[in-house]
Amino acid sequence: MKNTEDFKVKLAENFDGRTFAIFIKHLSELKKDVIEHHKSLGKQVSPDSFLSFLEKIRELTHSSRLNEMILEKLAGVNVDLLKVKSLLNTY
Repeated sequence: MKNTEDFKVKLAENFDGRTFAIFIKHLSELKKDVIEHHKSLGKQVSPDSFLSFLEKIRELTHSSRLNEMILEKLAGVNVDLLKVKSLLNTY
């Protein structure tokens, strides 16, 4: 949980409005199209389901180094705890 809170704060501190909005869009798609869909079918989400999301994050900014750092931080985060409203409030 602490990693998730730290991640939210880092996003708010380091993303400009455009990048933050794109991240929110990709996160919302992941939660709706992958996580919630699998839960509604009673299936467990496979790691492969996250590949599309991770590819989008890999190209989130113009800096490949920054994108890799985002992915590294995201690895320790519980995506279920990342709520769009909470992210917007933190931003």
